[in-house]
Amino acid sequence: MNFKMLRIFFLAAPFLIYSAFRTMISIFMISDYTMVKFTAVFSVLVIISLIVFQLRMKDKNYFSFAVSGALLFFTSVIFYADQGILKNSVSDAGLSAFIFSRPESVLYVSLLLMALIPPLFGRNPFTYYFAKEIVPEMFWETRLFRVVNIVISYFWAIIFALSLGSQFSNNAVFAHIVPVVLQLLVGVPATKFLIPFLQIKLAFVERGAPRDFLHSAEQALIGMPYVFDKKAAGDLKIVIQFFITGGESIEGYLEIGDGNCSYHNGVHPVPSMTMKSPADIYLKIARNEISGTDAFFRKLIVIEGDFSIALKMEQLFGAGGPQVESDKKAKRNREQKKKIDSDHILIPKNYYSMQPGEVRKVLLIQASPRKAGVSKTDILAQAFLEGCRSAGAETETVHLADKNINSCIGCYTCWTKTPGQCIYNDDAAEIMKKEDEADLVVYASPLYIFGIVSSLKQYFDRRIPRLEPFLVTGESGMTSHPTRAGYKKSKNVAVLGVCGFPEVSHFDSVSAYFHHVSNTAGDNSFNIVAEIYRPASEILNNGFYGNETGRILELAGVAGEQIVRSGTIEKSVIDGIAEVRVDTDVFRDQANKTWELCINEGLTLSQVQERFSGNAGEK
Repeated sequence: MNFKMLRIFFLAAPFLIYSAFRTMISIFMISDYTMVKFTAVFSVLVIISLIVFQLRMKDKNYFSFAVSGALLFFTSVIFYADQGILKNSVSDAGLSAFIFSRPESVLYVSLLLMALIPPLFGRNPFTYYFAKEIVPEMFWETRLFRVVNIVISYFWAIIFALSLGSQFSNNAVFAHIVPVVLQLLVGVPATKFLIPFLQIKLAFVERGAPRDFLHSAEQALIGMPYVFDKKAAGDLKIVIQFFITGGESIEGYLEIGDGNCSYHNGVHPVPSMTMKSPADIYLKIARNEISGTDAFFRKLIVIEGDFSIALKMEQLFGAGGPQVESDKKAKRNREQKKKIDSDHILIPKNYYSMQPGEVRKVLLIQASPRKAGVSKTDILAQAFLEGCRSAGAETETVHLADKNINSCIGCYTCWTKTPGQCIYNDDAAEIMKKEDEADLVVYASPLYIFGIVSSLKQYFDRRIPRLEPFLVTGESGMTSHPTRAGYKKSKNVAVLGVCGFPEVSHFDSVSAYFHHVSNTAGDNSFNIVAEIYRPASEILNNGFYGNETGRILELAGVAGEQIVRSGTIEKSVIDGIAEVRVDTDVFRDQANKTWELCINEGLTLSQVQERFSGNAGEK
C-alpha cells in the first residue's frame, strides 16, 4: 500500500469503525444487550489497534484519537447504564438517555476537543495532516504555516460546536441535517477560501523571520508558487526565467497569469524578465539574508528584460504583509496631508484658457543644468513638445545651461541711464525676444532645494529692463511695475517641473511662486495655462521602471497635444503625470542604495546609471 493510500485509509478508517459501531448498536440495543457490549468493546479494540499502528508512522491524524475517545465514552455508558435507558428519548433528560438518543453528540464533543486542545497546549493543529498534502515540506516549520493552520483549526472548532448544539433539538431530522450542512456546505468551501485569504492577511508574521528552512536554490525556486500573492499580481501576465549557476545548475521559469503561478524546468522562448544568479547568492536572497536590490546594485546578479518586474518580486513572493502595511501607510499619509493642508498659506490659483488653435509656436526654456538624455526635466519636456508638434505647432528649445547669462547686480542702469537696455550684452535679451514671439512659453525646471533652479531665477532677474521703474496698482490692488513700451505684456505660460522626492507636494513653493507673479505683477504677469509636475522623476531613465516611464511620457505627449488643439490640458492628464504608481518604500530604498554605491565606489550618478544599462544588456 503506497503512502497516499495509507493516508486515506487512516483518515477514513476511524469513521468507518464508528459507523459500523452505530449500526450494530441500532440493531442489537433492544434485542440483545450483551451483543451491544461486545460490539462496543470490539470497536474500541479495533480503533486502539489502528492508533498503535499509526503511531509508528511519521504523519499522524487526530481523528483516530477523537473517534476512539468517543467510542470509549460510549462504551462506558453502555456498561454502566440500565438497559431500559436505551429506549428513552431526549425529552426524558438524563445523560445516558441523551447520549443514546443523539449518539453523534459524543463524536462532536470529541471532534471539538480535537480542534481546540492541541493548539492550546502548543501541539500541531489537526489541520496539519491535510495541509502537508498541498504545501512543500520546506514550509512546514514556518510561522505562517502554523498560524494559518491554528486559525483554520479554531474555525473548525466552531463548526463542531454548532454541530454539537444541533443535537439538543427535539427534531431528529434537524439534528441530522444541520451538522451535514455545516461541515460539507459551510466548513469545506470556507476552508478553501480561508487558506489563500489568511496567507495574505497573516503574512506579516513572517516579517523578519529567518528562512533557514531553505537549503538550496532549487528548493527556493520550486517553493515560490506556494508563497505567491495572487492579489498583488492582479491581472499580471509574465514569465520570469532563472539561470542559476555555481554550486547548482538550474534552468527554470515561473509562469504567472490569471492569478496563478507555476514553476517549470527548462528555458522559456520569450521570458518577460531573466535573472542570472550564482546559486549561493540566490539562496541568500530567498533566505532574506540579502535583498534582491542589494544583490543587483552590487552586480551579484544580472537582470535582463523588463526591470520593473524585479521590483515586484517582493510584493509577489515576499512575506511582508503588503496590505496591512499599505493600510497603515495610507492612514499616515492622509493624516500628514491633512496637517500640511491646514498649515498652508493659501495663494489664489487662477488658470487661463487659450482658444483652440491659438498655440502655433511653443518655446521651451529648459533650465536643467544636466545634459539631454540624463536630465529628467528634458526627458519629460521633450515628450510634451513632441505632443505639441503632433498637433501642428512649431517648437523651439532654449537650454539655459548653454547660454551666457550674467547675474543682475541691481545697478538699475536699465531704468535710468539706458532705459530698457542692460549693461550686459549677453544672451538674455535674445531669449526675451523669443518669448515675445511665442504663443506659449514653457518654463521647465528641476526642483532644487524646494524651488526653481538658479539658472531660471537668474534669467527672471534679468527681465528688469522690460519694466519701467514706476509704481502702479493693478486689478489685484497690489503694487507692481508697468511693462515698458515695445515689449509684450502678459504671456501665456506653462510650468513644468520634476523632482526626485515621491511626493508632489514638494512643488508647492514653485507653484506658489509662479501664481504669486501671475496675481501681482500687473500687465507683466504670467497667464498660467497649466502646471505639469512629476515627482519620483528618477524613474524616467531607470530600466527597472520601463512600463511606468512609458505611461508618464505618453501622458506628457497627450498634454502637449491637448494644449495646442484645445488651449488647455485635462486635469486627469496632469494628475496622471503626477501620480506615483511605484511602491515609495521600494523607491526610497533603491535610491539610498544607488547613493551608497556612488559614495563607496567614487562614482557619479550618471556613471552608475550607465553601469546598470550595461548590466541589462549582458548576455
